[in-house]
Amino acid sequence: MSPDTVQTYQFYPDKIIITQQNGDNYNATTTTDYSSLYKVEETADCYFLYISKVQSHVVNKADLKQGTIEELNVILHAGLGSKFKSLK
Repeated sequence: MSPDTVQTYQFYPDKIIITQQNGDNYNATTTTDYSSLYKVEETADCYFLYISKVQSHVVNKADLKQGTIEELNVILHAGLGSKFKSLK
């Protein structure tokens, strides 16, 4: 993926929307429910959203624009149960 590609993640109680955009050359939107994720792991700085054992999306906590880490953790725990490994 180009370094110019902007990725946006929107977390809802029932779904995640991932948008990737690179000017007019590339635009993709994925909408999925939490069952399609293999697992999610939280670290001090980011979340790893695994789509398989070896592939993941990385969401930097510093880039969050709305809500709090605690609110996101509640959504992830509700959507993933034991497949969510929180930092705490």
